[in-house]
This record gives sequence, C-alpha cells and structure tokens, in this order.
Amino acid sequence: MNNTDLHTNSFIKIAIGNDTKQFHIMTTDAPKEYDGFGTFCVDELKSERTVLIRVEHFAWQQKRYQSGNHYMRTSDLGNESIEEFLWSRVEGRTPWQTIQA
Repeated sequence: MNNTDLHTNSFIKIAIGNDTKQFHIMTTDAPKEYDGFGTFCVDELKSERTVLIRVEHFAWQQKRYQSGNHYMRTSDLGNESIEEFLWSRVEGRTPWQTIQA
C-alpha cells in the first residue's frame, strides 16, 4: 500500500488552545494493542475500527499494523462525523455506538 494513496482527503485538524495537531482518519482491522503513540480509536465495529493517527506517527503506525498482517485504509467517515464524536466526548455526552457517515 502506497503512503500517497492513504494521504488523500484523510486529514482532520484538532486544536486545543493554541496547539493544533493534524490526524489521518483511517480504518483498520488491527486490534487496539497495535495502536501506538498518537493513535486513538473513534469508532469500533465487529471487524474494523476507525482511528485517528497523528501525521508525524503515520509511517510508524502503518508499519506496526503491517507487522501483524493488518490492513489500513482511508476511512469513509467524513470530518463532520469525527467532529461530532469528539464534541460529544468533550461535552461529556455518550458518543453513539457507531458513527454514521
């Protein structure tokens, strides 16, 4: 899998105060034990998870998933769905079971 293919339209910027980080929105079949620093899950189905991966850790995370023969692809979820999920967490609401794209 080519890194260029994974980078197309898969970003979200998250800012807290003056600190802004950029994340890739990806889907993987890897278990959470394969997630490294700067990667966190925002949705989990039976066989796939949607994860946010910090841009600076993307290459390492991709290799980590591949080491266990797990795939990673650009997520079908849009930024609006991810933003709603994150706001629900910040506001103390229970996020929905599955994010609807």
